[in-house]
Amino acid sequence: MANSSTAAISGVTLTAFREGDKQIPVVARLRMNERTQLSDIQNLYVYSSAKSGVAVPLLEISSIAHTLETQRIIRQEHFRTISVAAFPVSGRLNSEALNPVLPALSEFQKTLGPGLLALTQEATNSSNPETERVTC
Repeated sequence: MANSSTAAISGVTLTAFREGDKQIPVVARLRMNERTQLSDIQNLYVYSSAKSGVAVPLLEISSIAHTLETQRIIRQEHFRTISVAAFPVSGRLNSEALNPVLPALSEFQKTLGPGLLALTQEATNSSNPETERVTC
């Protein structure tokens, strides 16, 4: 179920198209107009692992609800923490995704009150084993 919904919304790399020395990934996912709204999740079909190739509407095996809940406060080193995660597309480095947003993170840091920090966590990319740590 998770693989089907992730493939529909984020896409899955099928192969790579080679043009000279370039490799262009071929990604299968829903059309943009089929995945722009949160409500589009209700229209997803997932594939049964029990019956190979059989598509089942997601709403038949799950329920989707929009609710507001009190969340548990997550702490890191005794500080309240909000974590945001992102994954670069296959074949791209973490730094290629992070570098364009660093100026915006620096500006965001300036708007935070005293004692609040915007930090990025150490991350590794499977195609680049180097680890980096960036602090705004």
